[in-house]
Amino acid sequence: MGNRLEEAANQYRKKGYSIVFINSVKKAIHKWKQHNRLVISENKLHRMLALPECFGIAVICGCISGNLEVIDIDEKNNRNGKAILDRFLCSLDRYSPELVAKLVIARTKNYGFHLMYKSKDVQSSTILARRLETNKGLCIEKRKLKTLVESIGNESYIIVEPTPGYSFVQHDLMNVPNISERDRLEIWRIARSFNEYKAPSKISACKLRGRQYNIESPCDDYNLRGDILGLLQKHGWVIVKTEKERTFLRRPGDTDHLTSGDFHHKLGLFTVMTTNSEFKRKKGYKPYAVFAILECNGNFQLAARMLVEQGYGVAYKARIKS
Repeated sequence: MGNRLEEAANQYRKKGYSIVFINSVKKAIHKWKQHNRLVISENKLHRMLALPECFGIAVICGCISGNLEVIDIDEKNNRNGKAILDRFLCSLDRYSPELVAKLVIARTKNYGFHLMYKSKDVQSSTILARRLETNKGLCIEKRKLKTLVESIGNESYIIVEPTPGYSFVQHDLMNVPNISERDRLEIWRIARSFNEYKAPSKISACKLRGRQYNIESPCDDYNLRGDILGLLQKHGWVIVKTEKERTFLRRPGDTDHLTSGDFHHKLGLFTVMTTNSEFKRKKGYKPYAVFAILECNGNFQLAARMLVEQGYGVAYKARIKS
């Protein structure tokens, strides 16, 4: 494995890909974000390969790797019966058999697939299709979102062969095609056709007036006193560790990643780094917003009423009368 990994790493680097080395739980074994701008040096490459925890290799997508973009199909979340990949390729074949024939296709460890191409329009990772899953015995407000198809782009990486569990099905990274904007838009259109979830209408959260909290507001009161970590644990999030001002958590469900998000105690913000949750990636959420999303399916007005019933703040009508 060691020789295969070294050979592949050198090939990928010479081809212009920015690479990252990972451990057995898919976590980078070195500070990798700098390689969104600078390809790893040959000396560092060999130092990383020599580390005992070096298990596999990943490629950073986006501009740094020649505008590489990947469509990630997560078959394990598919409940339709027929594989998403088969339906995807069938639809794409009707548009352009030539495009299907030149795409790079790879199999992932957990029964998923990566469709790879290069495009000048590559952007950040985007969820393209997902579905709701209701845990048995739970009410509708506690349904979970499962990602079916997403794009992997700038500042994200994919794990590739020869990492154990990953293999190329059609072509490889040495033969990734450049495609037109029209072809890319068609790929995205087909990906979005698998979406089974429509987000509820957005209802604005309570606005904070000035820099002072209004203790009579249930949202402000919960932001100050609410047990957000207990709330997240109730919904399946697992506390992994606490370092300085942050508590790190792992998302519900199967994942090889050690952490999926964190709560910054000083800023009072919960942020996720995964696309497999109810929350938007890299967006900070106040405790009240976390409560509204997890307990009320994003209905902030309902959340305010529930928090008043739980002893936070004062009902709006009572505040108006006073």
